[in-house]
Amino acid sequence: MQPRFLLHLRAHGLPVGVGEYLALLGLLRAGLAESDIERFHSLSRTCLVKDEVHYDRFDRAFGAWLAG
Repeated sequence: MQPRFLLHLRAHGLPVGVGEYLALLGLLRAGLAESDIERFHSLSRTCLVKDEVHYDRFDRAFGAWLAG
């Protein structure tokens, strides 16, 4: 996964840190979301969003990222 995802989330106002991003990368390398966009979404939100008030913003940013 490229750092563009991290930068995209930050551009949408999400306070995502490098540590959270690296944790997500480790889980992806372990195969926890292999070719399953719903699992990737859930795993990403769990790792990257530390306050539930940002869930909706994350969901919108994630959708925009998927749309390209």
